[in-house]
Amino acid sequence: MALPALPGARPADWVAQVTAAFADDVSRAVATGRATSVALDRAADLLGVVEARLLRTGAMRPCDGDLAWRDVPAGGGRRLAVGAAKDLLWTARLDTALQEMGTMLAMALRVEAAQSLERDLHAVQAGATSALVRKLEYRQQVLDEMVRVQRSLARRAPFQEKLDLVTAAAARVLGVEMVAIRLVDPERPDELMIVSGVGLDSEAPRHSPVSGSGVGGAAFRGNKTVSVDDYAEHPAAMATYLKGGVRAAMGTPVQQFGRAVGSIVAATLTAGRRFDDTDRETLRAFADQASIVLTEQHLFTEMQQGFIDPLTGLANRARLHDQLTTALELTTGGGAGPAVLFVDLDGFKLVNDALGHGIGDELLVRVAERLRDVVSSPFLVSRFGGDEFTVLLPAINDLRVATRTASDLLAALEPRFVVSGHDVSVSASIGIAWERRRPETAADTAVDMLRCADTAMYRAKAAGRGQFAVFEESMHDELVRAMARERDLRNAVENHDLTTHFQPIVDLGTGACVGAEALVRWNRAGELVPPAQFIELAEETGLIVGVGQQVLRSACEVMASWAAAGLDGLTMSVNLSVRELENSELVENVRAELARHGIVPGSLVVELTESALMRDVTVMTERLAALRGLGVRIAIDDFGTGYSSLGRLRSLPIDILKIDRSFVDLVDTDPGSHAMLSAVLQLAMALDLQVIVEGVERDTQRAALRALGCEWAQGYLFSPAVPPERLERLVQGPARRKLPQSIGASVA
Repeated sequence: MALPALPGARPADWVAQVTAAFADDVSRAVATGRATSVALDRAADLLGVVEARLLRTGAMRPCDGDLAWRDVPAGGGRRLAVGAAKDLLWTARLDTALQEMGTMLAMALRVEAAQSLERDLHAVQAGATSALVRKLEYRQQVLDEMVRVQRSLARRAPFQEKLDLVTAAAARVLGVEMVAIRLVDPERPDELMIVSGVGLDSEAPRHSPVSGSGVGGAAFRGNKTVSVDDYAEHPAAMATYLKGGVRAAMGTPVQQFGRAVGSIVAATLTAGRRFDDTDRETLRAFADQASIVLTEQHLFTEMQQGFIDPLTGLANRARLHDQLTTALELTTGGGAGPAVLFVDLDGFKLVNDALGHGIGDELLVRVAERLRDVVSSPFLVSRFGGDEFTVLLPAINDLRVATRTASDLLAALEPRFVVSGHDVSVSASIGIAWERRRPETAADTAVDMLRCADTAMYRAKAAGRGQFAVFEESMHDELVRAMARERDLRNAVENHDLTTHFQPIVDLGTGACVGAEALVRWNRAGELVPPAQFIELAEETGLIVGVGQQVLRSACEVMASWAAAGLDGLTMSVNLSVRELENSELVENVRAELARHGIVPGSLVVELTESALMRDVTVMTERLAALRGLGVRIAIDDFGTGYSSLGRLRSLPIDILKIDRSFVDLVDTDPGSHAMLSAVLQLAMALDLQVIVEGVERDTQRAALRALGCEWAQGYLFSPAVPPERLERLVQGPARRKLPQSIGASVA
């Protein structure tokens, strides 16, 4: 059977068909002793993975750097492990199929082992051989019954028919008179209800309290198998079944998505019957089948309605909106109402960029699992999109319930994740919105609540990683202003309304201007906006790439005017952001701009911060080396504020260090600052790096810098950033000194 395509509308069909095909093939292979090899081949083929292996429990997963490994129990201290290509999108459906394959393989291996033993014991006396044959037939019967259930899944049998198949098969294999499956009643979560049964008395209660549901209730509450040899002596024995003559019973939990949602119970009326380990193991196998039926039905129903996120198995945005709207419709205007927690991962983009989208998707699955572990019904966890999740609290009467939940979610994300061999750390920013008023239009209010929670999330993110914030009306006004700033900045970039000013770089010995740094300015409706207020916005929105192109063009125009006036030997510095460095077209754009204006490449210096260099050293080094290949020189701006060292910078294509103003503030008054700056200058000289000091504002600072041997500086002592026409007057002094062209790459 070929692997069915993963369908968007009927995912349950896919899981059912795959597991049924696996069960058929493995069952046939048992007779020839090839169950293991066939199971591994079919698992790899049907799941679309590269390799499948059978490992001993406790053994390390294979350390194949090209594959992502997952494993599930396969009985007898073994685990079925599969290695998938790292770009394979591993979904909840694949997990379900793999778990079912592990269950089927465990049973097949037990049957195969019994057959092998039987073949080796021909010389054993007839009685022992007969017992062995009976055991073998028992195992084969269990396997056949499981295959029958799998086939019912594959042909999309009605839900009730599939459950009835499980109970009937369990009764036949175990040789008992009564089998029942009880599940938690969704409308009365403190009760269990019978959903399928064999041999039940007509007077048996269909609903019973969890605490009064006999062996099945005990198995559900303890999430473990419970076996009772003398039912009459058991403290949780139910009167109806005592009256019906039950002598012994056993129960084991039925699970869905890793949580107990009910139990399956087998009972006998035969005096002296004792359930052994084989019986309990068999009942657990049928509990697994019931769990599979429930999971298949859940996935099929939910995804038919378009309410499940296919990557994480969580509710999706449509389900969230539906449930939130319902919760708002039930709000009476009293003290209780729904709350929404909007969860946005901090640092997820860095994981995606550094490790790839496959690792990013797997991380999202792991995050979803942790969030789901924190939140219990009736709260709803959903994936809103990308790296955004939401938690719906349908009706709370105290905001502290929401804030405690937010704290629990943040705590759950603190431990590091291990994703395909990578240690990954992410935190989250959470925004909370709570609505207690009776809405006029529930659907519109739901949209408003999500918008408010999103706004609060951005406030939390602005305050730092791993925090939450509760929405306040003032946040909305702030958001409106922020949106207006972004709109205006976008218009300014598109309409080329930004301007560029230039701060001179001077020779400390002569005071002559030897170059300048280009700095962008934004005049918004007649008001000059400080760069600190819009550069970060431009970075976040990606507009910084357009901003950088305009600044580069303005800088080249000024350099061209210098050349036309016969002013050679001057340099021009422009700043590059992380976004610009990540732009694959950066080097070509710089080359084209220099050629268009006839600029000598060595006259251009690109500046970037230490933190930008540390983002992805390999990529940044390659990009900077390409710029250097053009003849452009590279400067580190604000040196001393990041995490690099001069030793580290030795391995990077750097020509110039621009010392941050924090080193200069006290150089004329504090001996410690003086000594520190002296050490930096000496090391830079040893590494053949040119040094420019920023932020010089006092004559005493200039004198101290000259005494230390520093040659170039910039700051308000010499000039603030000025328009191009004023800069031209500053650079035309007679005592200009050229910056050395021998530093860094040769001039093209």
